[in-house]
Amino acid sequence: MGTYKEPRSSLFRELIEQGVERGVEQGIEQGIQRGIAQGEAEAILLVLRTRGLPVSEQAEERIRACEDRELLLSWVAKAVTVESADQLFE
Repeated sequence: MGTYKEPRSSLFRELIEQGVERGVEQGIEQGIQRGIAQGEAEAILLVLRTRGLPVSEQAEERIRACEDRELLLSWVAKAVTVESADQLFE
């Protein structure tokens, strides 16, 4: 009876390890994407402030909360030419 349980236990352990590994990989990827988004948000804020444009708390929160890379990149491009931080969102 012990030999029957051992392969089953080994298979179960292997499945758990594969699940954990997949979860770790997904977590790392999500962390990388979040880090990229944070860097882009910092770039937007830096451009706006370097240009002397005031950035309201609400605008800063919205910029920092965004995780949509395409939207962030469009805001980076707009930050160079807008006349106010709120124009990013138009």
